[in-house]
Amino acid sequence: MKKPIILFVDNLIEPIKMAIRDIESIKIDISSIDKEFILNSLFVYSFALFESSLSDCFKKYLTAFPEKITFTKQDTEQPKNDHKDALLNEIFTYKYLELLIERETLKTFYGSINSILQIFCEKFSIDQISDDIINPLIEKKERRNILIHNNLVINREYCRKVSCSNNDLGKKLKITIQYLIETIGEMIAILQTIEIMIRNKYSTYTQLKVVRDIWNYLFNSSILIFEQHWIIQNNKIVGYNTKYAKKYSNNYSSGEQTLLALFLLNYSESLIGDVLNIRNLKMFCGLDMDKVAYIVEVFDKYPLLLQPMNNK
Repeated sequence: MKKPIILFVDNLIEPIKMAIRDIESIKIDISSIDKEFILNSLFVYSFALFESSLSDCFKKYLTAFPEKITFTKQDTEQPKNDHKDALLNEIFTYKYLELLIERETLKTFYGSINSILQIFCEKFSIDQISDDIINPLIEKKERRNILIHNNLVINREYCRKVSCSNNDLGKKLKITIQYLIETIGEMIAILQTIEIMIRNKYSTYTQLKVVRDIWNYLFNSSILIFEQHWIIQNNKIVGYNTKYAKKYSNNYSSGEQTLLALFLLNYSESLIGDVLNIRNLKMFCGLDMDKVAYIVEVFDKYPLLLQPMNNK
């Protein structure tokens, strides 16, 4: 059975939602700003919020779908030293994948707005953002670049990317209140569009689905049916059915008891003694070590995976 996809739609779009909130908060006080350096700073900061939210979302997605990582010839034939160190020294393979994800993210987000959003949408398998929404922001990113690197003085690179006249070379641009307001509006429009498309596309990836898929990957016994062990209300897990689990505790194999103990330890330590016969646990050498390793890796990556359910 293929390992489950661990993806939570709310967690995936959280960086985007936070960026929308933070960028909108900037707009509240813009009209009262009368200092040029503050406008310039907020302009740069808005772009930082915009791009970092997309890059954080991008990394979360590739973590759930590592098959979408773009492996180069160098990765597959001659890994760089840092990748080689990870392969040799890391216990969990996902920590090596984190290096590849970080590298791909940096490479992707170094490009133009058009390039970033094109690759982003392709990876997520969502519709491309309309040019009508993207195009107004292209010039603004280039103005951000010359603000940082050329004190807002128009250079040839700016002219090339925004198709302005060479007669404008050497002129100094400004970040006005109205220009910043327009920039914020364009950023929010793009982020809201992406948020809606991602939520629609991946709405089924809830905590309930993830935990159910993990459970079904680990257990296939008629007395270890997910819906009989977990209490579900309104499509959410609200508790563990201790009564049912304890009823069949003498019928679990030693291997099932051991895997169940490893899993439930991350929900409630006290359950182990109440539900399982801890004298009937199995040595690791007799277990499906792929499943043991999977449990350890899942809870190393997501240590609080079951905790929200335990607290409700």
